[in-house]
Amino acid sequence: MGDPSKLFLLQKVIEVIKRDNLLEKTKDVGKFFQQELARLQSAHSSKLSQARGLGTFAAIDLPNADIRDQFVAKAVNLGLHCGGCGEKSVRFRPALIYGKKHAEITFDILEKTVKQI
Repeated sequence: MGDPSKLFLLQKVIEVIKRDNLLEKTKDVGKFFQQELARLQSAHSSKLSQARGLGTFAAIDLPNADIRDQFVAKAVNLGLHCGGCGEKSVRFRPALIYGKKHAEITFDILEKTVKQI
């Protein structure tokens, strides 16, 4: 039957998502995120490749795992929450409340990070 308290929490989460129009906002910021990720890859094509994703759930490849790990460590030190995945990828999975201002901060940090590796 499930845990009634969890069902209550789920109901409230859905209410907030609808009330604050979070899905539509995520679609909009996702377009911006994908455009900026492609721009970043184009500007640093010797270091970044295979930019991909859907909306704000995205990933990009670096030349190898060692460089990827350095990249992630530097980005985290600058305040960006991201993680390594697979052989040489960095992934991004922000929360639904992630807005354009957050994406702008993200890409400022990514630009600084890619210049350091």
